[in-house]
Amino acid sequence: MKKLFCFLCYIALFLLSSCDSLLNSLLNSNDEQLAYIRIDQKPIKTSYYIGEEFDKTGLCVYAYYIGSSSNSKKDVTDLVSISGFDSSEKNSYLSITVSYTDKGTTKSASFYVSIN
Repeated sequence: MKKLFCFLCYIALFLLSSCDSLLNSLLNSNDEQLAYIRIDQKPIKTSYYIGEEFDKTGLCVYAYYIGSSSNSKKDVTDLVSISGFDSSEKNSYLSITVSYTDKGTTKSASFYVSIN
């Protein structure tokens, strides 16, 4: 009986110490997570003719992060992917999507251009 009691105490202490270290690592984690992206400035060119290529000059995109210690932002303009541009036919309100992925999380934002 004494051996069983000692064994159970050992298991309980092991589980408590494991839970305590897991809890401390979660609470003290400085690991920031991607919350959203924002287009701070649209490209200079927002009106295109049929057949023109997309020009991202002037585009400015920031990623905003949340974390246990603080919130931050990062310029990700050169890291974004751009989709939705098709200048093969006239379109007054063509939605362009800007996406950014960090640590498996993808966030998107959009703006409009016109094709004349």
